[in-house]
Amino acid sequence: CFLLLTISVFAQPFTQKALDEVNTEHDEQCPILTPDGKTMYFTVGGHSDNIGGKKDLGDIWYSVRQGERWGSPVHAGKVINDEGYNSVIGFSHDGQRIFLGNHYHATTQGISIAHRTGDGWSTPEYIRIPYFRNRSTYTFAYFSTTVEALVFSGEPFTTHGAEDIFVALLLDGQWTEPRNLGPTINSHLQEWAPSLSEDGKILYFSSNGRKGYGSFDVYFSQRLDN
Repeated sequence: CFLLLTISVFAQPFTQKALDEVNTEHDEQCPILTPDGKTMYFTVGGHSDNIGGKKDLGDIWYSVRQGERWGSPVHAGKVINDEGYNSVIGFSHDGQRIFLGNHYHATTQGISIAHRTGDGWSTPEYIRIPYFRNRSTYTFAYFSTTVEALVFSGEPFTTHGAEDIFVALLLDGQWTEPRNLGPTINSHLQEWAPSLSEDGKILYFSSNGRKGYGSFDVYFSQRLDN
């Protein structure tokens, strides 16, 4: 995930030391920048300060940019974190809305949205996506407000392997049923951590189902039509 962040966002060179305070002995996952590029949100697993303690699979933390380095991670608080797996999957263009990969206290699976307030973020509100199902422990997702699309990796009842990548579109204020991106993208194993370029034409993702350099490697695919 950090590789994706480096090649797609940073317009100026950064050294490896830029993330010295962010990367620790814990699991840092799925980083995403606010639209102004000044704050980085990411998920940390197995940290004693998480809501569920060391057994917590992931809480949302953030780091503020300080020149060419990123500051010490700060836990994002109880409003947008719970004992489940929490992650940030996107922001609105003005940075006033945050999209979250968790359904919190909703009775079905899905994503949520919170609004920026003077005290931080509001209580997340559940967003209904028809027939959203994921049997996997994790939900890796990315929301693009440019093309109003949600790409995510999940394992419903039928996939090409384990977790596959799906897309849902926001049309006339309603989310469409998720569609599997098919065997061109999805392999017989796992596809994780999808994200889209700013114009929505390039899909980045990780896969361990292709002949790469080791386990999960990073791939990209260009969209051929609408």
